Amino acid sequence: MEDMNSFACKGNRTCVDSDNTYGYLCKCFHGYKGNPYLSNGCQDECEILQPCNGTCLNLLGSYNCSCPEGFVGDGWKNGTACTRPIHDKSPVNFALGIGFAFIALLLGIALLLLMLRQRQIGKLRQKYFLQNAFGANKKISR
Repeated sequence: MEDMNSFACKGNRTCVDSDNTYGYLCKCFHGYKGNPYLSNGCQDECEILQPCNGTCLNLLGSYNCSCPEGFVGDGWKNGTACTRPIHDKSPVNFALGIGFAFIALLLGIALLLLMLRQRQIGKLRQKYFLQNAFGANKKISR
């Protein structure tokens, strides 16, 4: 007689004795689903169902979802899924924020000084214009 585990039920499935008739039945291993009578019929539940938003771990008779490092949530598509934390308190982000704020402050001060200087030049031009425009109309007496 053939070895039942290597005869017909191969690849993520096993043979079991039939309760009702003579012979055997094929059954997918725990953690696998599908049609055990087709080649590649028993597939990983994680691959078939794709229930996870994160990492799917195939367990004996079931599966579990988890999130990769740096993410929060339960990893399930119908649960809280996997998301990045909202409050990232890394010192690099803090330093970048301070640096950008300092540069923006310097640019603002430079722009304000430039505007004040242009205003002074405009007032000075107006003064010279008024002074020279009315002075040119005077007759020169000899």
